[in-house]
Amino acid sequence: MARSRDEGMERRIIGAAMEVFGEQGFQATTLKDIAAGAGISTGSIYTYFKDKEALFQTAVLFGWDSFNADLAALAESGADREARLSFLLDRGFSALAQALPLLRGMLFDASKQRLVEPQLERVIASIDRLLSPDRSEVSDDAIPLERSPRQALIRILVTGILFSAALGESKGAGERLDNLRFAVLAFLRLNRNLDGQPGASAAAEADSAEADSAEAGAAQGAVISADAPPRAGEIP
Repeated sequence: MARSRDEGMERRIIGAAMEVFGEQGFQATTLKDIAAGAGISTGSIYTYFKDKEALFQTAVLFGWDSFNADLAALAESGADREARLSFLLDRGFSALAQALPLLRGMLFDASKQRLVEPQLERVIASIDRLLSPDRSEVSDDAIPLERSPRQALIRILVTGILFSAALGESKGAGERLDNLRFAVLAFLRLNRNLDGQPGASAAAEADSAEADSAEAGAAQGAVISADAPPRAGEIP
């Protein structure tokens, strides 16, 4: 008689797998290790997963799917940009804290790195959609970024966060993630390049500064010319 599936038990196994895979890596981890972490027998795992590889892939997809579903729901909610940004950071760093052990196992195990790229592309697309401004949110002097450059900026930001979090030691991970979140929030609020390039006012300031520099250079050249002694054949 086949054993019945218990959703709570399945999530318990996935949670234990995330922890053990992250701490020991895929190759060194056994189903016995995961069963011990979940407080069940090894045979119980086979009720839910065919083998270790299937469990690992399920654990990887579980966190990404949940995060993307939340972002999709928020994108449809009609919330303003500030609310979307706040939710993105809160939800993103919360998910990162939970998945950090497994993330280390993915990023630093060459045989599992192939699982990162498609999930990363999904997250980038979700964030891009979430942060794409409505016309009502774009100021008159804003110059919106094209989708491809904006996604490139999002990719740099997301991969930087993931590797910064994963490279640190487990001890102090919470404080490190808090610092990362603060830095990202400051960047996004001060540099709105994810939804628009510096506007016309910023460009005008840059042009003005360049013009002032040119005028100063011309004036300095005139002073030098006036102070220089006459060359041979010239009338002073």
